[in-house]
Amino acid sequence: MTPTAEELPRVPSLRAGQTLLIAESGDLRRHAVDLRLLAARSDPAEGAAFVTTETGSKATLEAYESLDAEESSAVLGVVDAVSHDQNLPASYRETPVSHVAGPHDLARLSVAVGDLLGSSEREDRRRHLVVQSLTPLLETSDSDVVERFIRRTTHSAFVDGFSILRLDFTAHDERTLKRVRNLADVLLWVEESPDGALDFEVEQMSPSRTG
Repeated sequence: MTPTAEELPRVPSLRAGQTLLIAESGDLRRHAVDLRLLAARSDPAEGAAFVTTETGSKATLEAYESLDAEESSAVLGVVDAVSHDQNLPASYRETPVSHVAGPHDLARLSVAVGDLLGSSEREDRRRHLVVQSLTPLLETSDSDVVERFIRRTTHSAFVDGFSILRLDFTAHDERTLKRVRNLADVLLWVEESPDGALDFEVEQMSPSRTG
């Protein structure tokens, strides 16, 4: 089941430099809330880079294209930390894809994101960042290291738009969730009811939040 546009939450408009954290109850990637919000909050004059940590680049690109959102931003490229397969179908060869060993390799992830966005053909295009899920990162690396990676990446000179991050909040303890909350300007809680419908709660973080 995938939510319609009407079922998506009314999150505040995301300004350049802001980060939206989507905290989901369990594995809700099939609902593509992050991709739908990207499409709703961007336009063709902008671009987005994806970091995949749960599904490969092919599945991510197919999911985004299936939204049929004509006014959404173009895909600048994908950093794939899942598939390890560089032989993509011909239909995706025009989309730059970088592969890293896995979500644990934060150093290479950081370099790959910088290289991808830094080599964007249109320097005047506002560039957004979508990280598929922080959970695999937090499960394989120290939370301090993950926090530094996210801060450095979302506030780099190459990300001059907004960032959207996801995680499964049921997979982490309170200490980890508290640290991750400090990365966000807007926090969106997402839970799935027994009938498959999604329940949303938007939390606007304090402007005075500290790192």
